[in-house]
Amino acid sequence: MTKRVSPLRQRMIDDMKIRNMSPNTQNIYISAVARFSAYHRRSPDKLGLEDIRNYHLHLVSRKLKPTTINPIMGALRFFYGIQVEPIDPPLNSRRRFITWCKFYQPSKPSQLMPVSDEQYR
Repeated sequence: MTKRVSPLRQRMIDDMKIRNMSPNTQNIYISAVARFSAYHRRSPDKLGLEDIRNYHLHLVSRKLKPTTINPIMGALRFFYGIQVEPIDPPLNSRRRFITWCKFYQPSKPSQLMPVSDEQYR
């Protein structure tokens, strides 16, 4: 028995093949988007940036390492940057994606303060 593939998943597979992604990367990306969709119990094309942010917080709360989280977020960036149209603003760059999802921890105030020349004398 063959499993039916949704048109959205098939389009994602086709786009990954066009970009010559390895079969391993394709499997990781497909499963990452499927787990994201299962977590929210909705189709991924019905989810948005706030849902991505919540999922990222969920992954962090599970104490997953960045080496585990980064490919998952890369898969979502690929999916929402290439597949789902339109997203406002478009997620065509990593910086824009990260800014919108607010992934980075706030910097320490001491890192934001200007350093005076007197401190180095």
